[in-house]
This record gives sequence, structure tokens and C-alpha cells, in this order.
Amino acid sequence: MENSIPPSNTMVSICDRLFFSFHRQAAVILVLVTISSPTVFSQNKDIQAIGEAMLYTNLVSDIKYWIKESPEEAIKQEAILSRELVNGFFEEIIQFERRVQDSIDENIGTIFTYKLNVLHRSKRVGYFKLYKVESILSFGKPGQLNVVLKTKTNNLFKTKMYAAYNDTYKQALKWEDLFSTGVVYGANCGMAGINPKYKSQLDSLIKYTDTARLDQWLRSSTVELQLYAIDGLLALEKQGIVIKPYTYFLFDRIRTKKGKAQTCSGCVYMQCAISEQVDIIYKKHGKE
Repeated sequence: MENSIPPSNTMVSICDRLFFSFHRQAAVILVLVTISSPTVFSQNKDIQAIGEAMLYTNLVSDIKYWIKESPEEAIKQEAILSRELVNGFFEEIIQFERRVQDSIDENIGTIFTYKLNVLHRSKRVGYFKLYKVESILSFGKPGQLNVVLKTKTNNLFKTKMYAAYNDTYKQALKWEDLFSTGVVYGANCGMAGINPKYKSQLDSLIKYTDTARLDQWLRSSTVELQLYAIDGLLALEKQGIVIKPYTYFLFDRIRTKKGKAQTCSGCVYMQCAISEQVDIIYKKHGKE
């Protein structure tokens, strides 16, 4: 889906930074009208040249250059999502921010936000979509509008990615499930200690021994659902349910995936290494 608290001492040692699901937008808000067009400097640059080589490093540098108003201007770059899908195929969401300070009052400024959805392998890009995030008012409430600036696809790359996914998970990859940031793995999150939506669903699946649904989660491209599936299936194994050898094979494949999962514990949302989060689940269920 192209479209997130204090932790235990164990989690603090493996989570390398806090993950906040709130991203600041431009300070000026207009009703259903974009905040600002790119400046003359940016408009004079050909957006069609962005990513033409389909190389990851070139794509990122092209975007930062296009956003800038002057060569000296610094563009903030942050990975919102970065993880391996299967066999070296990666999905990423990268956010770029251009900050413009008011010429009179240094405490006032505007932030222009852009996001990049990208699929790549060995730094060769197979798909990307660049869009600008505009702040709007809709029915009197603040919201966001994603304005697509450019998208490009390498169909051969997609074919190979789909084949690799099907070969590993014995299930077709669903395009609409990519770039998903709406699922978080954890329990007792927020100041009120409320379980995330899928943790509550997990508890129900365990209660009713719904191994079929857990198996669907295990084969999902959303790694947080895969973590819930491993957690649930290992819990059921302790209740006497037999786990198939291929299911354990998928556990191991997920355990070795590079990248990070979105997790929560207490009042903090974090990005944690996928492998380390699987290790925590294994330890929870007495596995090595």
C-alpha cells in the first residue's frame, strides 16, 4: 500500500533510533490548493531527467539536485521504510525536506516535503515514484495531498521480482501490499498501553487456532505481519500444533532479511532490525 512507549531494556539495546509516524509539512496551508510550486531554479531543471539511468545512487542525487534552489542548499534525507522483500530485492520510502527560513523572522520557516517510493536490487532501480506532499485543508481539517511528479518502471525487473517472491513463498506478490507503513509490530503501545490492531487480531487467531490465516501473514510482503505470524505459530506450537518444515524454512528466510521493521513498546515507536526482532520472538517462545 503506497501510502507507524518506553521499550524494554532488551529492545533499547537493538533499536538504533526512534521512529516517529508524524512528519512535518509546509507551514502555509491552503484549501485544496498546493502550498507552493517549485522555484524558478527547480522549474528550469528537467524533471524528466530524474532517474533515467535507473541507478539508485543517481536517482537520489538527481532528486536532491532538482529540489534545491541553490547549489549550497542542504536537503534533509530520511529513510521512512527500508527493507528486503526477497532475495536481495528491496523496497524503500525516502523522505526529502527542503527548509526555507523566513528572511525577517528566523523562527518562522516553511518545509517542503517530497517522498520517493523505490524498488531496487544491487543498486539498480526497477521502479520508482516521486511525489510532493502538500498540506491542505479539507472540510476545515488539515490533511495531505500526494502530488505525483514522476514514475518509472522496468518491467523485466518486476517480472524477476515476482518470480523470486513466488519461488520462496509459493504465493503471488501483491503490488498493493508494497510500501506499507500502516502495520506496527508490538504490544501495549501508547500511554494507555493499547495493543495495535494486528496484535489484537493475533490474539484472536491464536485463541481459535487459525493457522491458515497465520500462514497468509507469514507469506505477506509486509514484514510486520510476518513477525506476528512467527509469534502466533510458535505460540500454537507450544499448545501442541505441529509446525511444518517449510514453515520453519520461511521463519529462517525472514530472520535473515536485511532492513528494519516498525515496532512499538510502551510509548515509543521504533525501527528495529528484522533479524533481531525475530530473535526476540524466538527467545520469547524458548527457541534459539
